[in-house]
Amino acid sequence: QNTTMSATSGYEDEYDPAWEALKATVKPSDPSTLDWNENIESCPLFMMEMKDDNEDIQALQSLVNDATAEEHIENFKDQGNNFFKRAQKDPKFYKDALDMYSQAILLIERNRYHRSETFAQPADSTNNTPSSSSSSSSSSSSSTTPSTSTSASTSTPSPSSIQQQQQQVPSSSDLPNGDANKSVETDAAADSVAQQKKLDDLRIMISSIYSNRAAVHLSLQNYGKVVEDCERAILLNRKNIKAYYRAAKAANALEKFHTALKWCSEGLQIDSKNKEVAQEANIAAKGVEDIKKKDEDNVRRQRKEAADQEHHNRVQTNHTMMASRGMAVGGMDLAICNFGMYFNVDNPPDVYKDYNDQLHFPVVFLYPETSQSDFLDDVDEADTIGDHLARMFPSRDPLLNKEYGATAPLWDHEGKYLLENLEVYFVSYWTTPTTLPESRHIPAGDIQRKLVRVKHTTSLGTILRHQSYIIPFYPVFYIVANPSKFRDTFLAQPRDSINMEKQLQTAKRVKEEKQ
Repeated sequence: QNTTMSATSGYEDEYDPAWEALKATVKPSDPSTLDWNENIESCPLFMMEMKDDNEDIQALQSLVNDATAEEHIENFKDQGNNFFKRAQKDPKFYKDALDMYSQAILLIERNRYHRSETFAQPADSTNNTPSSSSSSSSSSSSSTTPSTSTSASTSTPSPSSIQQQQQQVPSSSDLPNGDANKSVETDAAADSVAQQKKLDDLRIMISSIYSNRAAVHLSLQNYGKVVEDCERAILLNRKNIKAYYRAAKAANALEKFHTALKWCSEGLQIDSKNKEVAQEANIAAKGVEDIKKKDEDNVRRQRKEAADQEHHNRVQTNHTMMASRGMAVGGMDLAICNFGMYFNVDNPPDVYKDYNDQLHFPVVFLYPETSQSDFLDDVDEADTIGDHLARMFPSRDPLLNKEYGATAPLWDHEGKYLLENLEVYFVSYWTTPTTLPESRHIPAGDIQRKLVRVKHTTSLGTILRHQSYIIPFYPVFYIVANPSKFRDTFLAQPRDSINMEKQLQTAKRVKEEKQ
């Protein structure tokens, strides 16, 4: 097809054979068709610009002006519905649908339908009062908004005009004839019912416009505006189930699950079988449950963090107190990993000071020959190791057995773990100190670890102040039976060496990096 550019209009004129054939039928002798282009452009459908002096334009404008406000509102609503349907396939039309619904609502606000208390309350509403309305929107350009000079009262009277009309109905005392009185009263009642029905129908239509605009906002994920429009829709029509559904869906999207449940509950009271509302109710209920669980988890986590911090503070206080008494304390990893079975790892026992200013310690006894162990949760620093062993193991001395009532452990199948046979050892420089007393000096270079024997009569406090003893969080001691082949092998095993200075420097650097 051939195309030409019009010099006057700037548009491309496509060659249309049917159009050209139609023009060819026009006889030049017909005066009305001598200027074809001029006649065609005088038709409003083909005008390139609006001509106010054109009779056809004036006639169309008269039709627009004669339309009632309600007709304008319904026209914008229908256009919005059409654009919304098209937007299901092409989302760009959501904006057009939103514009049309907003134009309808603009007319609603201009005519103050939503500001009348009588109008804003549904007919079946008893104690529901509308919330404060939003301020009127700014006026649109005349090219997009039809004229709204006709007041709403000219088509569907406002509540105040209805009341005025009812007051103008003559009373029975003003009419001489009783039958006439009854006729006038009957007509007035009928008019009142008809006017109320018009208000109800208009109220339902405006409610649907707010609800429809909420649907557009929902598609555009403007969830806050969805709730606002749905609230207005429900104020006008308590039975608008779509408004309840869309408000609940928007509230769920905003994770305001309690609010969504409220909308769903009210909606299901109207339509208990509505599947969409029921589905949103399930989502909201699950959201509420998840939030409750999350809150409970947060409370537990916060409590644990607080307990951990409190325990850490106590440990630091205890380590400082122990260092002031000449005791070196190391890290807690070894104790927790190996001896956590004896206590609640989340709340391990602490060192504490009694009213006699004596420290009390949890103590661990290890029996390497049988891979057994004991955890003593409260040992006074003045107690000797022998004091506790006498309560745990039998002796050759009947008097001691009678005094303490100790019996052989179940794992001592050979009966060799008697009090007199037990030897107690600790490992020197067991771990890197985290708290070191001023009086304690760490040897330079590599240090060979070794087993140091402890007498039964030595107090716990004396052992812990030994120059080479570093408490691995809790005091730990090895116990073996003598004589036994295992004891000889155990003592002969070479111990590894440790460079305490390097480890202290590494620990210091790690601590500084954490800070």
